[in-house]
Amino acid sequence: MKLAKPLLFGAALALSAQVSAECPQTMPAAEPVIPDGARASEETMLSAQAVVNAYIAEGDAFLACRDLHPMLHNRLRSKLVKVATAYNRELDTYLDRSELVAGR
Repeated sequence: MKLAKPLLFGAALALSAQVSAECPQTMPAAEPVIPDGARASEETMLSAQAVVNAYIAEGDAFLACRDLHPMLHNRLRSKLVKVATAYNRELDTYLDRSELVAGR
């Protein structure tokens, strides 16, 4: 289960590599909703992971094909990192809770 974080970033990289050559017109509009890891089910966490991966891939695709001012590029990249960090924080909470329930 501790492999979930590397898998999140690996999946995001894989998804961004598969994005078509066509450049997205805008950054993803709305940040995904991150579930509360203290209460979420495994299904909810897995679903959120897929949504976060897609959000990051779409944002990466937008940034990869735009010639933006470095400050704007960094600001938008920061939004993507913020979402990934928030998901990983809740994933840690979920995993800690799951380990306690399983008696590990």
